[in-house]
Formats: sequence, structure tokens, C-alpha cells
Amino acid sequence: MGEDKKIGLIWVDAHADNRIVETSSTPVRMVGVRLSMMAGQTLPNFRKEICGLHLPIKGEHIIASDFRIMDEPTAEALCNANILRLEASVFEDAAAWERAVKKLASEVDVIYLSVDADILKAKYIPAYEKAVPYGHDLDVVMRNIRIVMETGKIVAYSVFCIDFDHYDRGGNYTYLNGMQLVTAGLSNWEKIPL
Repeated sequence: MGEDKKIGLIWVDAHADNRIVETSSTPVRMVGVRLSMMAGQTLPNFRKEICGLHLPIKGEHIIASDFRIMDEPTAEALCNANILRLEASVFEDAAAWERAVKKLASEVDVIYLSVDADILKAKYIPAYEKAVPYGHDLDVVMRNIRIVMETGKIVAYSVFCIDFDHYDRGGNYTYLNGMQLVTAGLSNWEKIPL
């Protein structure tokens, strides 16, 4: 993809994955820096050399939702990057979600949609490593994925955190719901805008 393309990012997650390695007072896991790295706030060499993202994604081209598990440093990093955080109430409101998504789509050429299964209520992902409170119903998350896909600007789509090997805690049900999230996107992904 040419570097002249404006890239948008929609990051759907219960956790704010935007820690800053260089200023963190505690060890940082790679899973906790993906957003801040793409936004150009941390690990620039890794972003460029390993990920191939030579220029960071502008904060005003990023939607983060709902990030209900967040500490003060990550909240500050979101603000510093000018990333739009949509709270859980906006994620639940189809019209409000669609407005935000369509606004972003009108400002960028392509969009990457990333969905962490922990956005769901814990009952849908019993094999997840640690229950995350105040999640969303499966049908709400699937609806919101479809809304993003309908922009026609998706070039990349990922669903993660459905791969924990806790079969004794409902692994099959967790994977089934993960597959439904994947299907919600793929069934509405009509074209790649390149």
C-alpha cells in the first residue's frame, strides 16, 4: 500500500493497549503496546522494521472502544495521541457508533479493524484467561463489526484472544463465539479498497 494512503484504525478492546515502553515504571508486555506503537508513541524501530508501518497512524484517525480497563498513564497516552475513545455507552448505541465510524471512514482511505474478544461479556468467553467485567452482548459486537465493514474501506481485520487452552472452562463455547465474530466481519467484507 502506498504511503500516501490515509490509514484509519478502529481498535475494539476492553483494555487500553497503549502503554509507553520508554516511560513505564513497570515491565510492559508486547500485547499492551500495539495501539501506542501504531500511533507512533513507542517502539518506533519495531513499528518500522518488524511491522512495516513506516509512518505512524495519526491519532485523529483512530477510534478506540471501549477501553473500560485503563489506568492513568494509558489514559494520558490516549489523550496525548489525540485518539478518539468511545465509551461503552457509545458502543452500545448503534446510531452513535455508526456516526463515529462513518466520520472516520470519510477522512481516511483504508481502515484496519481489530477486535479483542474480551470486549464481550464474560459469559461468552468462559475460557478467556481472566474474566473482564462489564462486557457487551455478542449481537452488539457483531452488529458493530458489520457497521465498520459496510464502510467498504477495510483492508485488514483481526479478531484475537479466543485462543486460550482452557477447554475445561468452556473452550469450545469461547471458540464458537470467536468464530461468530470472525464471520460477522468476513460475511460483510465485500471488497478490499486497494
